[in-house]
Amino acid sequence: MSSAKTQGAYKSPGSRISRILRLSDIVQSVMKTIVFFDDFLIHRQESIRRIVHTPTWIEEHCYSDPVSLYGMGYASVVPSPTGGYYLYYITLTGVDRATEMSTILCMAESDDGLRWKPAPVGTDSRGITTNVLVAGMPAPAGCCVYYDESETDSAKRYKMTNSPIARTEEGLETLPSCIAESSDGVNWTSSRTGSFLPHHSDTYNSLIRNPVSDRYQITLRRRWGERRVCLVESPDLLRWTPPRPIVHPSPIDPPSTHFYGMPQFYYRAGEVFIGFLWNQLMPYNDVMGGPVLTEYAYSYDGLMWNRTHAPAMPRREPGQYGAGSMYGAAMIERDEDVLVYAVARLEEHHRIHDVVAEGRRSGVLLPGLLRKNGFVSLASTRGCGEITTECLLLSSTVVSLNVKAPLGGVRVQVCDPEYRPVPGFTYNDCREIRGDRINAVVRWRNGADLGEIVRRKRWIRLQVRLEQADLYSIDADFAYNINIHAPIYRDL
Repeated sequence: MSSAKTQGAYKSPGSRISRILRLSDIVQSVMKTIVFFDDFLIHRQESIRRIVHTPTWIEEHCYSDPVSLYGMGYASVVPSPTGGYYLYYITLTGVDRATEMSTILCMAESDDGLRWKPAPVGTDSRGITTNVLVAGMPAPAGCCVYYDESETDSAKRYKMTNSPIARTEEGLETLPSCIAESSDGVNWTSSRTGSFLPHHSDTYNSLIRNPVSDRYQITLRRRWGERRVCLVESPDLLRWTPPRPIVHPSPIDPPSTHFYGMPQFYYRAGEVFIGFLWNQLMPYNDVMGGPVLTEYAYSYDGLMWNRTHAPAMPRREPGQYGAGSMYGAAMIERDEDVLVYAVARLEEHHRIHDVVAEGRRSGVLLPGLLRKNGFVSLASTRGCGEITTECLLLSSTVVSLNVKAPLGGVRVQVCDPEYRPVPGFTYNDCREIRGDRINAVVRWRNGADLGEIVRRKRWIRLQVRLEQADLYSIDADFAYNINIHAPIYRDL
């Protein structure tokens, strides 16, 4: 549900780059957005199907480490202090010989989030790579960099998770996983207290501040060797809860499906949390192998998570980056679209040496675009489809839609809770919405508005008729329930 609205039509991948949405840009409003990850606010539908959308990948702007044949992994993209963006990623040194493998954290920078160049922040022990931010033993691992725009202390605006790793003959050393902080994203101070785990978490340890709970939280794995997604929380980055599972493989998953990790994001335009859930499909008798693909997960409070059970970032064609595995990595919410990134690998999990032995780079950062609220849509299936919402109590006369109707059109009808159309607000009265619109205000003939319905506090349902069209979201100011005599709810 949304508190920021954007005027105008959706811009294609070839359009100008729009700016990032920052907290200071958000106009305080009570408008909400219904997105269609589920049918909770949809009462009934006819000739409608749900589509989970894959980003439009921009392959010409792939980026990879200029030195290591490993390429990259565990990528974070955040705004830089001077405009543009920073990219942080893990790569390997000595990937050609397993005995010398060590992880390092590298950095790149970009003006537009698409064209990257190494950031000259430091060199590795060989004096070759000049964009190394963290190196040495124990080696940095599972690093996530988070830009905390709610932080009042400018010295702590950037935050990083680090779950360091060091190997012994018996396995892994027991090293605490901790937080580091920075004012500029380049110079970091590590916390000496408040480890979020007493040991290593073998995944991308994704940190955000949850605006619903008003606490920090990290999605992680409880420890090495257990592939499901857990969560820890903290009010101050010092005191952390024990890890608890939030996403567990289900019976409808393919056999031997494990979860390698889940980067998490708060998507402000829809007031919903979105997770890039990494599904590892392990082959028979091989606990390390198998492809990894990304599925959207979502949550209304960041604590209880639901799954879409649909590949949002499936494997790509053989020979392309992403043919082996697709790790959804990062997301930047902008005015008119959403810029997303995947770490796209040629090979399946644990097959890096096969690629490197051929002198090929294993993984790249693959950028892609989604339209605003474009993760999921409802589409008509047989020419014309219809949805009917649950009961809504409007507080504003403005209702707008995010639609794509290149051939047909979309109309809206207002009816009472018993499905009787309200005179003056029927399909015949509605001005048809056509084309590609991210914020199309619904209008009726003769300038009629919903003022009387709002003033009299009448419960209504919205019906939307789609003709060869996709509906991505509905924007309005409303309370809701399935029963008009039940308590009124204003958020999910």
